[in-house]
This record gives sequence, C-alpha cells and structure tokens, in this order.
Amino acid sequence: MQIFISSIDRTNKVRVGTIEIEDAINERSMARLQLVDTSMTLSLSDGQPISIYDDSAVLIFSGYLLYPKKFVPITNNAIIYDIECVDQHQIADRLLVAKTYINTSAQDIANDLYYTYLEPEGVTIGEIYGVSLFPSSGLFPSDTLFPFASTVILEQATFPRVGTVADAMNELAEITGYQWYIDYDKKFYFAPRTFFNAPFSITDTSAVMNINVKQDKSQYRNRQYIRGGLSQTDLITLEKPTPNPDGVSRTFILRFPIAEKPRIFINSTEINSNDIGINGIDTGKKYYYLYNANTIIQDSTETILTSSDVIEVTYRGLVALSLVSENPAAIAERASVEGGTGVYERIDVDAAISSRQEALDIANGKLTKYAKILREITYDTYTAGLSAGQLQNVNLTQYNISSTDFLIDKVQISELDGTGRLLYTVHAIDGETFGGWQKFYRDLLRQDLKMSIRENELLVILSTVAESQGWNEINTISVFACSLPSDLLFPSDTLLPC
Repeated sequence: MQIFISSIDRTNKVRVGTIEIEDAINERSMARLQLVDTSMTLSLSDGQPISIYDDSAVLIFSGYLLYPKKFVPITNNAIIYDIECVDQHQIADRLLVAKTYINTSAQDIANDLYYTYLEPEGVTIGEIYGVSLFPSSGLFPSDTLFPFASTVILEQATFPRVGTVADAMNELAEITGYQWYIDYDKKFYFAPRTFFNAPFSITDTSAVMNINVKQDKSQYRNRQYIRGGLSQTDLITLEKPTPNPDGVSRTFILRFPIAEKPRIFINSTEINSNDIGINGIDTGKKYYYLYNANTIIQDSTETILTSSDVIEVTYRGLVALSLVSENPAAIAERASVEGGTGVYERIDVDAAISSRQEALDIANGKLTKYAKILREITYDTYTAGLSAGQLQNVNLTQYNISSTDFLIDKVQISELDGTGRLLYTVHAIDGETFGGWQKFYRDLLRQDLKMSIRENELLVILSTVAESQGWNEINTISVFACSLPSDLLFPSDTLLPC
C-alpha cells in the first residue's frame, strides 16, 4: 500500500488525517497515522507492506502494518483507520541465528548473516564496509581503495547467544563501533559511522528553530567490568588428582572442572582416547569425565588402581570469567575536573560470555561508546533528508559549538497544520575522544534468552522439505434407458419393469 502525504487533499477518497514517524538509531522506526476512507472500500491487514511519501513524492517510510484499528464515526460516511507501522528491521527481528564463527572478521560475519538470513527475504546490499577487502595478490590500493585498520577479528562469536539477526548485528556494532540498518529501500548497511553523512550542516543561518543544547552523563563510565560465564584455562599438564590410588577409590578429583575431553595417563602410559567417555552418556569405557565437573571416574570393570599406581591428567579447566578494562585518558580528564580519582565504574553481566578475548572486545567497545560526557542538541526544521545514524556538522557560535560532528540518533516527523507540510524534530549527540563524534546509541534491549553452544551440547536444526503429489481419477458412467409401463406396454420374458 502506498500513502502520499499530499493526499491530505479533502477531495481524495482515502486521505491522511494525522501522521507521526519516529526514526531512532538502533531502535525500530515507527509510523503512526490515521487514514480516513470515504470510499469505505479500503482493506488493511496486519503485516501488510506500506510505503509513505511526502508531498514531493520522496519516500520517508516503508515497513509493515501492525494491528490496524478500524472504526466508523457517527456520521457513517467514512471508515477511519488508526494504524501503526514498523520499519524494515522487522525482518531481522523475526529470524533467529544459529551460527558459530571462529577467527572471523566482523565484516565477514555481517556478510554471512546477510546471505544466510536477509537475502532470502528480498533485502539487498547497500554497503558492507570492508568485507573481503584484505590484501591479496590480486587486490591493490588505488585512488578509491585503500588499506584500512578498522577490521575487527573475533576469536569466537557464537549465536544464538544473542538471539535474532538484529541482536547479532547489535553485538557486532557494539564491538566494532560500526552502524547497521536496513533502510526504507530494503537495503542492508554495515559500515563506520563516518560513512553516513547528513545532506546539510547546521550553522547560525540555517533554517532551524527551537534549538536546545544540554549535557548527559547518565551512561558515562571510564572503567568497565565484564562478568561472564565460564572460561577455559590454559592447558594443565599431568596433574595428579586426589585421592592417590589406594585400592579402594575409583573417583579422582581435579582442581578445576573439565572443559573438554582430557588425556589420562596411568603409570606414564596414555589411555586411548576412544576408551574415555562422557559420564552418564557413554558405556563400556575405561574412564569417564563430564563437562563442568572435576572428577575422573574409573569404570567398575577395570582393575582398581593401587598405591603403587600413578594417575595423571592433562586437561583444560573452567574458571569463572571476570575482566576489567579502563580508559586512562578519560580517568585523568575527570580527575582534573572533579578532583579525586576520576574513576566512573560500570559492570555488565552476561553468563554466556565464555572467552577472555570476547569479554575484552565487549569491554573496550563499551568504553569507546561511553567514556565521554555527551553533549546533546535538539532542534526543529522543515527541511527534509535527515535520518537517524547520519553525522551532521554543527557550527553554532551562540552555543559554543564550533564545527563539531553530531550523530543524529532520533528524528521525529509530524504533520501539524493540516496542509501536508512535515515538521522534523531532530535529536543529535556529539563527542568522542578520537574522531570528533560519539559512537553512541541507546542500551540494547535484549531477550532474556541467552544461549551458547558448547562442546558437549547439540544444536538440532530441523530442515523441513515440502513434497507435492498429484493424482487423477477417471470414472466411467453408463446410462441405461428404461422403459416405463403404459397402457400398451406389458412385461414379457425379455422386457421387465425398471
């Protein structure tokens, strides 16, 4: 369905009563509008695609209807629809990720997520910045292609720990400082924020009004703690468990819970790996272990070990993961302003984080975003073309803002005067220690479900195959004429009544 704001002209059969569009970075853009159908023939349904254009036929929103509400006014000469719409990000919100990546760049992960989940939904690529642009024998710098240092290699990224495609992309954006979105033309973007620039700057003479500038420290931190789940230790070699073999015990206790299949040595002779099984699952083995348990159990059919025997185990253990990272420059800056230590601390807990490198990536990503006091600006304008995620240069002498790049994180569009003219209310933020802009967005809203695939877990992905089968049937019908009794027709040996 296509809606034109200019259709507010009262001669149209379907006209726009009111409209409001909210475009927010890393949140779903929403449109709320009222449609007046004087033809009383319009049919709307949940999930129906919708495109909204301004009075210049420029696309300002596209997405899908959510639960349209229909009512008939007292005059009974029109049907009024109150509808809400969600943007194209709904596609990424409804698809769960089942993927694990080892030593893969964030760009290549985004590229794989696109081809696996988004392309089948009709999404095209707008830009995946830096994907597959690594040096090679056939790829060289040129006037338009240069080496760059913004590639982030992730030691391990396991989904569905974060749930949907949108959640996975939010994780990548937080670690890299990139921005991702699906625009109104259904194009997928994943690129540095400097890639997205506003079509015009703000100066003292710009056509803007109601300017308001303030500072916000609500999300500030310069020391970040991450408390994760269980992380693997370095390889522990030839540990002697307790108790020592005594001719009685068949259970031997290690210092750490076991992360993966161990190597077991009896009197310096290694037990074959095939003779080591998972306790409670395998049978007929010589020794058993269990993930996240610190015991080695000897099978009851084996000759029990005596005090003259020595058992040794080489394994990787599990320890609770905690990590802290800080920004010394930001701490020093706060100390010089406020006195004292200048330390602002935050802790984030995610039991599914299972590696030190992953925890460090997340901690550093949060410090990059939040180790700066934000300066916010809001203003109104009738000039179109702005959207959340763009960088806009602001130079307002009365507000002591000198040629600073602000990140637009929210744009509200509304039609107020009944003429179809749209008012844009813009909210933007600035500030980053390096680069002149803040890689900031609101706290990510995550599902309570946090899953991680481990070595002894099995993720079953069911593949449904549709099969069509057709058949034809032919029935032969024979019609037999039947003579009816009459005054001149009587039964005989060859003629009988029907």
